[in-house]
Amino acid sequence: MKKIAVFLPSKYKGGSLRGAKMVAKSIATAAKQLNDDVEVVFSYVGEGGYDVSEDFGDLLDLGIHLRETRWEVLNEKKISQFSVPVMLDRLTEPLKYEQYCYPLDGTNDFHDCDLWVIISDRLPAPVLPVKKYVSLVYDYIQRYVPDIFPGEDLWQLQEKSFFPVVRNAQRVLVTSPSTLEDVVGYAGVARDRVRLLPVNFEPPQAISGIDNPFQNINNYFIWVTNTSNHKNHPNAIKALEVYYNELGGGLDVLVTGYWTEYLDPVTTLPASSDIPYIKYCRELLRTMPNTLKRMHFNGTLPEQSYAQAIGQSKFLWHPARYDNGSYSVVEAAFLGRPSLSARYPAMEHMDREFGLHLPFFDPNSIRAMARALKEMEGNFMKIDLPDQEALSSHSWQSNAHILYKSIIEII
Repeated sequence: MKKIAVFLPSKYKGGSLRGAKMVAKSIATAAKQLNDDVEVVFSYVGEGGYDVSEDFGDLLDLGIHLRETRWEVLNEKKISQFSVPVMLDRLTEPLKYEQYCYPLDGTNDFHDCDLWVIISDRLPAPVLPVKKYVSLVYDYIQRYVPDIFPGEDLWQLQEKSFFPVVRNAQRVLVTSPSTLEDVVGYAGVARDRVRLLPVNFEPPQAISGIDNPFQNINNYFIWVTNTSNHKNHPNAIKALEVYYNELGGGLDVLVTGYWTEYLDPVTTLPASSDIPYIKYCRELLRTMPNTLKRMHFNGTLPEQSYAQAIGQSKFLWHPARYDNGSYSVVEAAFLGRPSLSARYPAMEHMDREFGLHLPFFDPNSIRAMARALKEMEGNFMKIDLPDQEALSSHSWQSNAHILYKSIIEII
């Protein structure tokens, strides 16, 4: 039997968590279809605040084992003292970096696994070379939005952690052509070690019998986001001000996603939070009382409530500056709702792959964003959407074998 560990090494939720789980489920499903004797282990960080039964119930249903994990950063001295002689005996290459990171699960620290699959390169240091591993990289936002890591030395982050993670991987997986070119031309990985996967998504669950948390609001569009600054909140908020106060916008906006409740200036920030970007957005909204009245913040929604909220909206708005593409626009199409999106390479790729007929706008132009909202308000019914059957052909279940083949051949 082979054993594969899938790691989500940060306390991500929302789309990042769903993406990591899709990888684990794809491996388990494809192995079963091929009658391969493969066990899948899913690693999550303990400080993530996860509800195991709610957040990982779908993994448990497929027989995927869960391990709570802590990532330790080790220097050479710590490595020489740590788990001696087991760890040093298992090094696959000489140590060449000042620090390494290593997953601890309280038992055998994943040494029982034949391959590690690490979701993203966003680790605090290179991976200690004790196992073969694959890195799945979604994007290099920092290349296009350098202020994504405020207060950090971007060169230090990349050269001492992000880039070595992918350069030392046996294989790097990506889900968009633009990210593939970034992995090769920006991170410096040989092209023959990079594989482009299909853009997969997980069709939303059935929503019958689930209450829409926004059922008291009749006419709205939905903004699915989080509080990272690549999501373009200042421009989006200013565009909403123009949409409502100059263009007579008739739809409210519902804001959902991880930590988005703290964008609302009337919500008390956690005592431990001191994030200048969030504070800036809150102060900006304080100066726009009329716009703020039309905005409704709900943070992270349970999956079925999220689907219900999208399904009863007029359309979905995606004003981010850059990323690997938002699956929310595909989820919206599956639920029969069109989307209005910022134009950048990953979204154009997603539009082509799924046939979404997305109207695009320039996320750097506040007035263009506002005008696009007003036009969408009057035209959203005219957008031709793919049906659920066509979209389901892009589901992770349909493409599980492609991901599985890219991973299993490393062992």
